[in-house]
Parts: sequence; C-alpha cells; structure tokens
Amino acid sequence: MDRTITLLLLALSLVFAGCEKGENLVKVSGQIVENGQAVSVPHYEEGVSGLRVIFVPLDETSKPVPNRMSDSAFAQQDGKFLMYGNMGTGIAPGKYRVAVQMVAPGADGADQWKGRYGPNSSPFEFDIAGSRQEVSIDLAKKPGS
Repeated sequence: MDRTITLLLLALSLVFAGCEKGENLVKVSGQIVENGQAVSVPHYEEGVSGLRVIFVPLDETSKPVPNRMSDSAFAQQDGKFLMYGNMGTGIAPGKYRVAVQMVAPGADGADQWKGRYGPNSSPFEFDIAGSRQEVSIDLAKKPGS
C-alpha cells in the first residue's frame, strides 16, 4: 500500500511540475477593421456586448483541435482587443482561426452577423508565436489579398 501511495504521489508531482513550468504563452493584441476603418459597434457595453473575438485552436490540417477550448474576449469600441487567454497570461502558440461576432445587449450572446465570421466559417487564420503578437483583421478583405 505504501508503495502504491508513493508511486501515486510521484506521478502527481510530475503532472503538476509540468503544469507549473507550462509552455511559452503568447499575448496577442489586434484590431478589427473594415476597409481599414474601425468597425462601427452600435451597441457597445464593455465585456457584455459588441465585437466578440474568438481564437479557435487548429491542427495542421486547419481543423479545430478536439477537446481544446477556444479563448475569447470582447474588443473595445474601436475594435482593438487583447487576447490573454482564460488565465490572463497568454494563449498557447500554434495555428488559430479567429472568429468575430457582433453581439447586441439582450441577444443572449447571439451573433448579429449570423455566423459570417463564426468559429466554423471565418477565413481568418494566424500562426501565433513568440511572447507577443499583433494581428489585424480586415472584415472586407480575404486573408492573403
């Protein structure tokens, strides 16, 4: 029994040591624009309504990674956003699809753009690396154009 407990404690300490070290996280900043101009946000209320930005982790074939949570944040009224992840320390490096939704107050989180730039349909993909990265998303332009 003592050996089982010792092995269990050793295994747990290795798991927590890996979590403590963690991977290098990236703090992402950016702005949502349309034709180079700030997107108009008619119903802006900080943290409640406006432009919601969602970073969906992708695998090497550009498909969402199963069992991995997306990170989201609301952009400011001028379309600028900070994506520091759920713990506030950054997001894991890798490939992401960036979705943008327009959320009005009282709309129960419903996307007023009806998924045009949603998590499954957004054309905006970025490779996130380094300790800080800035991205610009122009809703009027397709990536690479």
